[in-house]
Amino acid sequence: MSLTGDSAVESAGDNQGVVVESAGAESTPSGESAGAGESDGAVEDVAGSAVAAPAPSEPPAVSPKRDEIRTVEAPGDEAVKEPSLEDLKAAAELRFQENVKSQSQAGIDWKSVHSCVRWDKPTNEVATIITSPAHANCVDEKNGNYPLHIAAQNGHINLVKWLVQNGADINAQNGTGTTALHMR
Repeated sequence: MSLTGDSAVESAGDNQGVVVESAGAESTPSGESAGAGESDGAVEDVAGSAVAAPAPSEPPAVSPKRDEIRTVEAPGDEAVKEPSLEDLKAAAELRFQENVKSQSQAGIDWKSVHSCVRWDKPTNEVATIITSPAHANCVDEKNGNYPLHIAAQNGHINLVKWLVQNGADINAQNGTGTTALHMR
């Protein structure tokens, strides 16, 4: 055992490299403490050999705030930045604006699509209005709801299934960032 500052390092046997904390007392070559009544912080096992004292517990890691960018490192990869809450909101807003623009350019009347879903029209009637995935994903320009949000919110299970089968995006978020899976 050799001393380094306030700790000793085991250098023989199975305990090679184990640090044994001490409370300021020096150890003699025979392993006995050099000060009367002083403890070196080491624990002895049944055979009288010095064993490393338990390491003091470290304070829990503080998690970053929800809107801070965190860096995540994967083995063998470079660090990847996790987006902040503001970044996610900005991306959702951009997708919303793109959807509004594309449905306007395609001549999709979102109000008639949303109306037939809201009033739970039979699927054969809905199929005459919602004729493409673009129709199934048209967005309300005021609140950002998609037909799937409306069907889910109103409990129209048959329309929810039909919309998903006809191209509705189950991960689409409305103006508050809510998906249809969150609606009740």
